[in-house]
Amino acid sequence: MPQPTVLNAATGQWVHAAAITDPSAGASIDIQGRAAMVAILAALRSAAVIGGATHLNASYGWNATMRKIVLGPAITAPSGGTTTDGPARTAIGSVLTVLRNTGIVAGGTRGPAFVLDAPEHQLAAGAAITALAVDGSADDELRTALNSALVAMRSAELIA
Repeated sequence: MPQPTVLNAATGQWVHAAAITDPSAGASIDIQGRAAMVAILAALRSAAVIGGATHLNASYGWNATMRKIVLGPAITAPSGGTTTDGPARTAIGSVLTVLRNTGIVAGGTRGPAFVLDAPEHQLAAGAAITALAVDGSADDELRTALNSALVAMRSAELIA
């Protein structure tokens, strides 16, 4: 993971990207998708991937399934509900897989999802996750927060 470049003034801690606002308004709302996104943003704040945390990284726990220390509690993928944003939920599922496999949140069932970059002989980031269009056709606030989280995860080299 590269060195952080943004100072989180609330904690005095260096982080990889600026704070991201939780989605909170809009015309089309995927309630469960937003709940998962808010939990993802909280986990990224606690892991110093994004700014906005108001406490230092001290919320570690034990993931018995993977037999390793993890930063935050498990996050459930969104399912059900009346209004759903399918592409956002697919991307959220991919983000959750990365967060589980890197030990940022509990719930993973295997080791880190990193691969060895043979030319550089170092661990390389996980697979890329494509940003979503923010065009008024779905839950744009959810998609904006998700896209910002993806940028921060790329900056922290969690994904390609």
